[in-house]
Amino acid sequence: MPPSTSPVVVHAIAFCVLFLAGVVVAAGFDLSRAVRRAFTLSPLAAHALDALTVAVLLPLAAAGLLLADWGQMRGYTFLGVGGGAGAYQLLASPPLLRAEVWVLRSVAWLWGRSVGGLRRLGRWGRGAARRIGSPAVRGVRWLRSRLREALRRHRPGAPPPGPAGS
Repeated sequence: MPPSTSPVVVHAIAFCVLFLAGVVVAAGFDLSRAVRRAFTLSPLAAHALDALTVAVLLPLAAAGLLLADWGQMRGYTFLGVGGGAGAYQLLASPPLLRAEVWVLRSVAWLWGRSVGGLRRLGRWGRGAARRIGSPAVRGVRWLRSRLREALRRHRPGAPPPGPAGS
């Protein structure tokens, strides 16, 4: 027979799980704050970011509550979530927020450099296509005009034109 677990131990484990859930939720909101600080967002994008943040973090908080105490709302559940979020905001948020903003701006800068390089390559490619394509286009236009002229000369029912010397 397995040893019975004390209710105090069960509640302590539930408190720790909820404390971690509070840290995760606070870190998610912190990431949302970092995105807002790193980039200037339009009002629509800001609202979409808020909705996405809530849509992602609410199920995480609910999962933490279900894992910890099968969804029972007791005083220590609020203390656990609030304590985890508060501890994160006091201890980890200030340095991590600056680091998150720096990482987001660096990634955006690298993305812009790589896409900018591709754009420069694309501009070179379009210029090369113009340099190569212009004579080809002129040749196609010349050939098309000659074909149209030949079709105009040869009307249905008329005999084909003979050699120039006959």
